[in-house]
Amino acid sequence: MASSMPRLSPGDPSSYSRPDQAVVTRIHLDLTADFSKQVLTGSVTLGVRKVEEQARQLKLDCSKLDIVEVKEDGSGKSLDWKVGEAGPCGAELTVTLPETKEDMSITLSYSTSPSSSALQWLSPAQAGGDHPYLFSQNQAIHCRAMVPCQDTPSVKVPYTATITVPSPLTALMSALREGDPLSLPGGLTQYKFSQLVPIQSYLIAIAVG
Repeated sequence: MASSMPRLSPGDPSSYSRPDQAVVTRIHLDLTADFSKQVLTGSVTLGVRKVEEQARQLKLDCSKLDIVEVKEDGSGKSLDWKVGEAGPCGAELTVTLPETKEDMSITLSYSTSPSSSALQWLSPAQAGGDHPYLFSQNQAIHCRAMVPCQDTPSVKVPYTATITVPSPLTALMSALREGDPLSLPGGLTQYKFSQLVPIQSYLIAIAVG
C-alpha cells in the first residue's frame, strides 16, 4: 500500500534537510545533562558548506527542541531562523545563511524536551542502583529530537563532543574519549569525545550513568 504522507524533501521522504543545497560537514556538541529537568542543554556547532553557490538557507531537522539562538561563528552575528509546523517526522528548521560565505561554522543554542523521543531518563529505582541513568536511541529518525541536524542517512559527518554530567556519573558516547574527565565546580564532571569517522546522525549515541 502506498504511503499517504508527502515526501518531506526530494532526497529523503522522512527528512526536511536539503544537503543538495547546503550540507553539514561536521558536528560539535557542547551539552550538559540535567537530570532534574530531564533535558540536555547547551549548543551544537555545525560546519556548513554551500553546495549550490546561490544557496541562502540551511535546512535541518528538529523535533521538540527549544532553539534559543543561532549564530555564524566567524562574525559572531545572529542568523535568522524559523521552525516549521510539527508533524510525524518532527519539524523543519530553516537557517538563513550569509550571502558572502561558502564555508562557515554555525552554532545553535538549544535544549531538548523532557518528552524527547531520542532520550530515556531512568530514576535510580528504574536503573536498579543508586544513581539515575540516561541513554539515547536515535535510530531511525530520532537524532533530530536530540540535535538539530540533517537527519538523513545520505549525510555522514565526523563529530566531537563536550559532555558535562553530575558527579559521580560517567558519560559515554559512540566516539573515543579524549583525555581524562575534568572535575568542575558545582559537583560536575566534564568529558570530551571525538569520532573522526564520518557517520550518519542516527549513530550518534550517549549514555550517562
